Amino acid sequence: MAKGKSKKKTKVTALRRPDRKETKIAPGPGLDGRPLWAFGHFDNDGDWCWSKIAEADAMTMVQRFKDFEGMTWTQIRRIRHNHFTDPTDIVRKAQNKLSDFGLYETNALFSMSMGGMKRLWGILLEDGVFRALWWDPRHEIYKSNKKP
Repeated sequence: MAKGKSKKKTKVTALRRPDRKETKIAPGPGLDGRPLWAFGHFDNDGDWCWSKIAEADAMTMVQRFKDFEGMTWTQIRRIRHNHFTDPTDIVRKAQNKLSDFGLYETNALFSMSMGGMKRLWGILLEDGVFRALWWDPRHEIYKSNKKP
């Protein structure tokens, strides 16, 4: 990069959590729209990166995406274990990653169940795009008090 030129930051406009009264869902399909998937921002290193996905899990994930594509985000959210999560509720290592990505202030962090304890984490954007960030096969990002 040439001297004096700064790197342009991309603004992420996320779908707001409907349970937060002070925010409104931004224009666009929002929760009533059909899902779209984006993997361009998937974490490339660390404990929850793409390379950690086993082949069988990848096949299950693709099938899950196919199933979800016939639904709206409202319907997907009604499926057990698919939910928004506050960044302060995830482990410190994941919080630090969100900060590195410039996303710590988001209220659109979303966890999708891929079967059992396996989760795909990302940001649900206002246009209905799920921007995948992490593969969490052992439910490490959000520690539950429940016994497996």
